[in-house]
Amino acid sequence: MSGIIIPLFEQRHLDFSYLAGAASEILTLHTALPVVPYKSGVLMLRIHEKNVGATPAKFLLRLYPTLPCKTDGRQFTNTALAIAEIEVNSASPSGPSYLHADITTVTAAYLLVQLHISQATSQTTLTAQLSAELVLRED
Repeated sequence: MSGIIIPLFEQRHLDFSYLAGAASEILTLHTALPVVPYKSGVLMLRIHEKNVGATPAKFLLRLYPTLPCKTDGRQFTNTALAIAEIEVNSASPSGPSYLHADITTVTAAYLLVQLHISQATSQTTLTAQLSAELVLRED
């Protein structure tokens, strides 16, 4: 069985404490990460440090199947169908720690990688230092 380790992002300090209550943001980390010929894998997230004040404030790393088109620059992604996701919230372990999500079937030639950040209903501390990698296997 052969595979590959793909760094998704290096250790990054994230501070979204400025978000107003119930606000959210999405950071797109990769628009079309090629994943052919891989069939399964593991999404891995390191929590170097975190300070997430209150639920439902969270960081949510998601992978979506996508199929870019050379002649049409729009995004062809089913964002209702994440193939893997990891949530960091107030109940998640503090750093240093490691979370993972298994990917049983890679269903696309490319992946869209996004980090969704959501603030609690009232403004609270929302910071973290995170890094992530994707391990893919041909099976």
